[in-house]
Amino acid sequence: MVRLLSLGLVLLAASVMDAAPGYQEVNSAFGSAILADEKLWDDDPDSVARRLGLPVESRTATSSSYRLYTSADKKVLGTHPYSIALMAMEGRVAQLSFVFTNSGDFGNVSDLKDSLETAVGKQRTDLNKKLREAVAAFPAAFRSDVTTLSGELTKLFGEPTSGRDGASRSTVEKLQRWSWSGHTIQLATKDNQYVALRILPETDAAGSKPLRDSEVKARLRNSLERRSNGDVVITGIPMVDQGPKGFCVAATLDRTLKFFGIPADMYALAVAGDTGMGGGASPSKMMDATADLARSFGCRFEKAGSSVKIQSVSRYLDEGLPLIWSMNVVPVLHKNLSDRTRQRSQTSDVKAWKTVLKGWRKMIGRVKPEPGSGHVCMIIGYNKETDELAISDSWGPEYAERWITVEEAEMISQNRLHTLRW
Repeated sequence: MVRLLSLGLVLLAASVMDAAPGYQEVNSAFGSAILADEKLWDDDPDSVARRLGLPVESRTATSSSYRLYTSADKKVLGTHPYSIALMAMEGRVAQLSFVFTNSGDFGNVSDLKDSLETAVGKQRTDLNKKLREAVAAFPAAFRSDVTTLSGELTKLFGEPTSGRDGASRSTVEKLQRWSWSGHTIQLATKDNQYVALRILPETDAAGSKPLRDSEVKARLRNSLERRSNGDVVITGIPMVDQGPKGFCVAATLDRTLKFFGIPADMYALAVAGDTGMGGGASPSKMMDATADLARSFGCRFEKAGSSVKIQSVSRYLDEGLPLIWSMNVVPVLHKNLSDRTRQRSQTSDVKAWKTVLKGWRKMIGRVKPEPGSGHVCMIIGYNKETDELAISDSWGPEYAERWITVEEAEMISQNRLHTLRW
C-alpha cells in the first residue's frame, strides 16, 4: 500500500512537470519571441529588445530601458497591449511589462482633447461625440482584458494565486500571480484604471527593500558632470517616454524615483494623481503619492523654492538632485530649444555662443504661454557663464537634455519646484 501511494505521488509529480509549458509554447501564446530558452534573466537585454522590436528609451551607467507604443493590430495573449517595456539593471534583464487597457492611452482620448481646444462648429460636435463614446467604452474594454488575460495565463500556467501588493498605500494593486521556470508573471489592476502584465524574476517578485545610504550618496555624487565649457549637468537620469498622452507629471516623477533606485511606474502614479482619461492630473495628489512612496524607501519629497535663477537651483543641482519644474508650454519656443541645443553642441567657443544667445534674448517678449498649457519637466543643469539651464522632458531620448536661457525659463515658469532628497 505504501509503495503504491509513493508510486502514485511520483506519477502525479511527473504529470505536473510534463504539463508545464516549454518556452516555445510560451512564445506562441504571447505572440512574440520573448524567450530564447527557459530563462529570460541571463539573456543580453539588447538581444531581448531586438527580438521584441523595442527601441531604446534610456541608457545610463547602471540601467537601460526599451519601450514601444504599439499599433492597434499588435496582440499579446489575445488582446492589444498599448505599450511594451523592458527594464535592465547592471546589464541584466530585470522586468518585461505590457500595459493593456488604461485610462491614459485608451481611445485616443488625449488627441481628441487636444483637438477640442481649437475645434468649432460641427467639428467640435463630432469630436465631443467621439470622446463620449471612448469614455463609455472603457469599462467594458477593461473587463474584457482582465478576463482574456487571466484566462489565457491560467490555460498556460495553471491556477494563479491572488492578493494585493504595493510599496505604499497609494500604489497598492490587485494582483494575480503565476510561476514558471524562475519567472513570476503578475497580472495587475489598479482602481479600474489600468491592466498591466509584468514578468519578473521570482527572487524580485516580493518587492524591493529600502535603499542603502551609501548607494544613494554614491549615485548622486557620481551623477554630476562638470564640463570644460562651464556646463554642470546631472547625468544618468533614466528616460521614461510618456507617449501620446498627458502623463508628463507621472513620467517625470517616475524618472526621478528610478534615478534614486526606487521602482516606480508612471501608470500607477497617474492613477494616484486622479489622472483623467487621456491625461490631465492633480499634481498635488500625485506628488503626495510620490512622497508616500519615497518615505517607504527612506527618502523625502520636498519643495525646492520658486525661483529658476541659477543661484537658487544650483544649491540642489550641485548635490546631484534634479528638480521637478512646473511650467507652461510655448510650442514655438520648444521647437527653437531643440534646434538651438543642436547648434549649441556644435559651438565649442563659449564667447561665440554667448553672442548667439544675445539674439535669442532679444526675442523674449514674443514668448507667450498659452492658457491651459501646463507641463512638468526636470531642471538637470546650469551654466553660470551663459546663464542657461538644462532641462529634460519625458518625450523620449532626444529630449533628455536641452538648454534654455534663465530669462525664457522665468517667462514660462509656474514658480513651483520640487526635489527628492535622501
